[in-house]
Amino acid sequence: MQLIKKLVLVCLSAMCIGAAYYIYLNDIVLIWRPQTALFVRQTSLTQTRITTTNYLKNGEWRTDSVDVMWDDQQPRIAHLVQQLLHTMHDENVVPRKVMVEFAQTNPAGSTVFIQFDRSPLHKHGSIADNIAIIDSILKTIHSHVTGVSAISFLVHHEPLHDAHLLFSQPWPIQSYLIRS
Repeated sequence: MQLIKKLVLVCLSAMCIGAAYYIYLNDIVLIWRPQTALFVRQTSLTQTRITTTNYLKNGEWRTDSVDVMWDDQQPRIAHLVQQLLHTMHDENVVPRKVMVEFAQTNPAGSTVFIQFDRSPLHKHGSIADNIAIIDSILKTIHSHVTGVSAISFLVHHEPLHDAHLLFSQPWPIQSYLIRS
C-alpha cells in the first residue's frame, strides 16, 4: 500500500511539472524569464545618437526617434532592432514584448542574423500584419546600416517559425512593402 501511494505521488508530481512547463513554454501564464542584457561598455568609438525607427501601423508608415548605440558610423543592430520592438510593442503593433538576444553579421557583412527570445509575429494574425512587422525591421535596418543585403530571423538558434511565411532563407533588405 505504501508503494502505491508513493507511485501515485510521483506520477502526479510529474504531471504537474509537465503541465507547468507546457504552460511556461506556450506563454499561457506569464512567468518572469531572465532576459539577456544588451548593455555595452562605452568606448571612445562608441557613442549614442538619436535615430529614427520605422514601423507600419494602420496602413501607414510611422517614425519614432530613439537613442541607439553607434560604433564607427554604424548603429549596433541589436540595439536598433530592440528599440524598434519596444516602440512597436508600445503602439500595440507587436503582440508581446520580444527581446533581441543578439544581432550578428556574416564575415562578408552582407547578411545579418537577428535572434529573438520569442517570435515577434502574431500567432493567429493576418499575413499582412506579420509581413508589416518584418518589413518594419527591414526598413529600419536598411535606412541606418550600409552594406547589408539580407536578414535572417532566428528564435532559439533556429529559423523563425510561421505557418504562412518562410524564414528558412534570409529575407532581402528590399522587401515587398518597402518597394510599394
